[in-house]
Amino acid sequence: MGALFGNLQGEFKRGMYPSFSRGQLTGFVILGLIVLVAIFFIQSYLSSWSQIRPGIIYPPEAEPVARFIEECMRQSSQRAIEEMGSTGGWVEIPAWIDTDITASLLLDQEGIRKIPYWHHNGESRIPTLSGMERSLATYVKNDLPDCIHNFTDLPNIKVRPLANLSTRAIIASDDVIIETLYPLEISIAEGRTVMIDSFQVAHQVRLKQLHDLGGRLMRFENDREFFENLTLDLLSANPEIPFTNLEFDCEQKEWTQDEIRSQIESTLTHNLQNIRVANTKFTPFSAPQGAYERLRIANEALEQELNDGLEDIGKSRSFPRDPPADAYEYFHSQIDVGQAPGDVRVAFQYHPLFGMYLRANPSSGGILRSQNVDGPARFIPFLCMNAYHFAYDIAYPIKVSLLDPTAFGGRGYIFSFAFPVQIASNKPTRDVMVRTFQEVPTREEFCTTLGDSFHEFRAVGIDADGFPSELADINMTYRCAGRRCLLGHTQAIDGRYALTTRIPSSCDNPTILATHGDYLPNETRIHDDITVLDLQHLKTLRASVQKRIYFADVGGEFRDMPESLGDEVAIINVRASGGLDEKLALPSNDSFIQLIDNTANYDVDIVLTRGEVIIGGYHTRNLTISADEIARAQSIMFNVIEYRPIPLTSDDRVRMMRFLQSEQYKEAVRPELG
Repeated sequence: MGALFGNLQGEFKRGMYPSFSRGQLTGFVILGLIVLVAIFFIQSYLSSWSQIRPGIIYPPEAEPVARFIEECMRQSSQRAIEEMGSTGGWVEIPAWIDTDITASLLLDQEGIRKIPYWHHNGESRIPTLSGMERSLATYVKNDLPDCIHNFTDLPNIKVRPLANLSTRAIIASDDVIIETLYPLEISIAEGRTVMIDSFQVAHQVRLKQLHDLGGRLMRFENDREFFENLTLDLLSANPEIPFTNLEFDCEQKEWTQDEIRSQIESTLTHNLQNIRVANTKFTPFSAPQGAYERLRIANEALEQELNDGLEDIGKSRSFPRDPPADAYEYFHSQIDVGQAPGDVRVAFQYHPLFGMYLRANPSSGGILRSQNVDGPARFIPFLCMNAYHFAYDIAYPIKVSLLDPTAFGGRGYIFSFAFPVQIASNKPTRDVMVRTFQEVPTREEFCTTLGDSFHEFRAVGIDADGFPSELADINMTYRCAGRRCLLGHTQAIDGRYALTTRIPSSCDNPTILATHGDYLPNETRIHDDITVLDLQHLKTLRASVQKRIYFADVGGEFRDMPESLGDEVAIINVRASGGLDEKLALPSNDSFIQLIDNTANYDVDIVLTRGEVIIGGYHTRNLTISADEIARAQSIMFNVIEYRPIPLTSDDRVRMMRFLQSEQYKEAVRPELG
């Protein structure tokens, strides 16, 4: 190294590098320092510009306005994305679907919560990505003005819009991007102004991947009639569901259609949830893959032995020994739609509340009967036989839920869609000649074409001080045939709180929806002049959970003392009439839940998991919490059952679920208010 520096010094002395005077060198040093300082300030300035979102530069004076607008965009678009996830890709369900009761899976008796079918009457109704982008953009565009509210939340900043805002949504591979063009002039000190016009937010949610996977599943079902065939296999394997048989018995057999319906519903409820989709994240099978492949080979060899004349299957050299308990699921309940490997989860669900069409032939008055057949008189005239063959027409809906576990910063996102399974006379029936469905273009003029007369809307309920009164700042949304227009919010008018406005004119039976974060939403038909809505006040409680260990194999006893959760997760769902539907996962930091601030009955469902395994839960209907209890409460402690021994087989899981559904422990592990 010393030789190297020595050579360089020698070269310098010999004139290979230009020589400078001391004054010249000083000038270059000063110039270099100036450049460095300039670079430092430029980087700092650019850093301050890009604090909102990398890629969009805002001057420092505009940051409060930009942050405010983008926060409105973020909240509005997240609501739209979540609504889209709960309705199969629609932000607003089109009227031609919404008004057709047969075109959707109804999730409540009133038909308010629904999921449109992705396949209906032989027609594909999968929303296109471009249509979903338009729906998102339209929702955000219509919702932003109410959130921005003429910048009244920024009283110290003067903002002047230069043009109407417009929005665009992009459903990309890994996120959903919302872009808004809204030219603004912001007044700053000394009469100067700053102009900004572009805003952007992005949500980390793989909506495009979920939509693509849903489309693959739907096409797989339409092409192969997978769920129809699986349904027939499951029902024919249930000895309580009669299909075709000849029995040596003199007593005529009878079945009621209600009993058969109950058996079908139970079979579907417990088995459809076990369907797995290849290359998604699912509960592992109970044995290594090699065990199932050996079983496959053994079955093929056994079939060959039977073809070769084997009469006693017990003498088979190939008969499989100790097959895995979930072998049927491995061979019959897996779907491969060509999905790339990933961490998305897929769940298939049928619930009796979804409804079912069932018709059995022959039957009379809801009763199915076998036919008595006497034995051949020439040989065995005393022999009695019962023969029967029943053909079923069955139609029921399946709800498919696709979970992106990493969405929204790890909070997760569920995208659900539905489709009907149809069987006619014991045969699958689907139209495989699927026609591509095109959405009806949105009509933004619907909300701007107003009638001449004014309507007044009021909301009454318990105010923040605990007194019944008219309520301020209640958002009023006009709804008609699947369309929605935000009219405004209630405010002080001549000594009362109300919203007086004109409403869209092109609807015969509109409704008004009143919403506020501290109240349960309410919707009613619009009256001629004044419409008043009663709102139930909600109380926010801190939520926590503890487990009670139940020993099923030692007489069904609970351990005396509750325990904190370790590596378990409790997924909680609390519902009440009027639309309350609270969901949360515990334990987590700062968990809160809203309950009705009055006497109310609740349905509570809790699932306790450890890793991929369900190890317990809690279930109750009509849990009453009185007004006095809720008035004193500041927190709620949920109790959840850990079932011992841990259910590892399908039979164990069925026993556990039957116990949890029985509610015999309802009072012993009731949620505790504190």
